Amino acid sequence: MLKVENLIKSFGKGNDTLEIIKDISFEVKKGESVAIVGTSGSGKTTLLGLTAGLDNPTSGKVIIDDIDITTLSENDKADIRNQKIGFIFQNFQLLPSLTALENVMTPLELQGQSDAKSKAKEMLKEVGLDGREHHYPNQLSGGEQQRVALARAFVTTPKILFADEPTGNLDEETSLHVENLLFELNKNHHTTLVIVTHDPQLAQKADRILKVRDGKIDVN
Repeated sequence: MLKVENLIKSFGKGNDTLEIIKDISFEVKKGESVAIVGTSGSGKTTLLGLTAGLDNPTSGKVIIDDIDITTLSENDKADIRNQKIGFIFQNFQLLPSLTALENVMTPLELQGQSDAKSKAKEMLKEVGLDGREHHYPNQLSGGEQQRVALARAFVTTPKILFADEPTGNLDEETSLHVENLLFELNKNHHTTLVIVTHDPQLAQKADRILKVRDGKIDVN
């Protein structure tokens, strides 16, 4: 589902070049869950952005579902993200002017699906927010907002989902609930899952852990 080949990301030129990602290669199988861990500044978030097509590498390839996204235009990459990729962020990234239901409907509407409302309602029910559809983000707790974000990410049945510190802004009890829900949805929807996290408890729930150190995959 995801293949990364000799990925490099650097900034600057000549003697002033700073290499953030240093010749990284790995694969993630369809339906597999992988946690990318590392200390602050190790390059793990940069790696996630590159693999999700949110940033362009200096060199190397990122292949998602047999498509080399590094060769695509920005418009074509946006289409791939809309069709095949879901995202979950640490700060939820909900649209404050939209209700929970409208937030979950948005990616479906972008795909032109006519039954967006009914699908969004069903997805909110699946994450335990039945009856909260018409609440705005500022009327929801952090855990509830992240559950809306989970519903929005899974509602289009993406082939692969990228999560950047999905429990980073949540307390321990709420984090555990969101973690369990994330992996339950992952299993039920057969979605490939790539998570960047500093939380060892969350990382241990993944099928596999990739440790990033100084811009490289740590094989030790």
